[in-house]
Amino acid sequence: MKADETGVLLWVKNYEACVEFYEKALELKVRLKKPHLTNFQFGHGYLLVEKADPKSHPGRHSANQPFILRINVPDVQQAVWHLRSKDVEVEFNSHDWGDIGHFHDPDGNRLEFCKWK
Repeated sequence: MKADETGVLLWVKNYEACVEFYEKALELKVRLKKPHLTNFQFGHGYLLVEKADPKSHPGRHSANQPFILRINVPDVQQAVWHLRSKDVEVEFNSHDWGDIGHFHDPDGNRLEFCKWK
């Protein structure tokens, strides 16, 4: 199989707040914007943020999320400081295998900055 591009579709309840977070705090480039969905450049793929229909997509508990959106960066501490300067709460951890910065979008989805050692 040959894939032209890969992407992640993220259904959110707080659509406007999430779009602002990904556009302003994470500074992702908008590829396409409609009233109910926004397509962002996400590394070599895309992140499609779409307004969830609460009837067809029941809520999830942020403590039990089945996924993490990970962004590999050259310097996790610099990325963490950058988000903190935008009033985003970020937790930094250094491990023997690499550095991680944990944070959440306005809908409670978990994201990480990562740098492997």
